[in-house]
Amino acid sequence: MSILNVNTIQPVGSGQTITVSATNISAPSTVVTASSFVGNVTGSVSGGSFSGISTAGITTAYVTNLAGVGIGTSIQVASGSKIIGLSTGSITYPGAVLQVIQTIKKDTWTAPGTDATTFYGPVTGYAATITPTSTSSKILVICNMHIGFGYWEVQGRLVRNGSDITESWGDTRGNRTRCSFAAMNYDGQSTYGYNWITIGYNYLDSPGVTTATTYSVTLNPYTGYYVYMNRTGLDTDTADYYGQPASTITLMEISQ
Repeated sequence: MSILNVNTIQPVGSGQTITVSATNISAPSTVVTASSFVGNVTGSVSGGSFSGISTAGITTAYVTNLAGVGIGTSIQVASGSKIIGLSTGSITYPGAVLQVIQTIKKDTWTAPGTDATTFYGPVTGYAATITPTSTSSKILVICNMHIGFGYWEVQGRLVRNGSDITESWGDTRGNRTRCSFAAMNYDGQSTYGYNWITIGYNYLDSPGVTTATTYSVTLNPYTGYYVYMNRTGLDTDTADYYGQPASTITLMEISQ
């Protein structure tokens, strides 16, 4: 075996690279150091680390795969250190939450119920927009709504970019109106205007795009009665009852 002793190895010209053709390159500990390391790190692992490479001064390192020493082992991050992604979705794994968007509706909204099948809205100010980082991502839509309605029942539909998400509806069954969610208000009394209901609704959507995607809801009250968000029908101005709640819609991008 021959030995070549040099102080510096550099490319022939600007923009050139140095190519080393060898199956393995070995060196004593800390021989290979750099303030900026760009390229692929490959080779065999001994004792959980690459022999001969000091990572203390490496600011950028591109690797194809990171793997533990053996099957079932893990990659460890030292206590007090952390891995930081500089952009949305830069660190991901199946089931990871890549971003979270929320809209809080603090004011009120009202719509009349003129027939049995019309869904009113989307509810003004109750919408959230998210831009998925991948077409394979799913969007978890979490709705929390304070709904007042004059009589019997209210039905709701989830809307994406102005169109109903029909996959979120129940099955066709007789004359029943298909919807994403519904709530009953009938109590056998004549005081329906006093009532409201807090409705929680979740749906995992697959938009399949990487463009801005807006989610909202539409509501359908009983024929001839109004439907409200963040208020009741009577809506008496008093501090003793009829609080002023806020409704929220939250979007979470989930990687696949």
